[in-house]
Amino acid sequence: MSSESNQQTTAVSSFSCNLSALDQEQRKRRNVLAKDLFPKHLEIKELPDGYGFRFPNNRLLFIALSEWITLGNSAARFLR
Repeated sequence: MSSESNQQTTAVSSFSCNLSALDQEQRKRRNVLAKDLFPKHLEIKELPDGYGFRFPNNRLLFIALSEWITLGNSAARFLR
């Protein structure tokens, strides 16, 4: 066996959060929102540069998602 065939390739992902960018109350609020929001998704689709989430058309849900994204934007630079 050649040394090349023994080498493993490890993919490195830039998909990470810096939770220290949020204070304790912001982290708690973001966790509460996530636990409430994500079970309500209709679809999760893997995209070439991340994931797409589809939710029902609901004004209150949109407001909560907007808050979650705003809180997460500091900690998770990959959110768009």
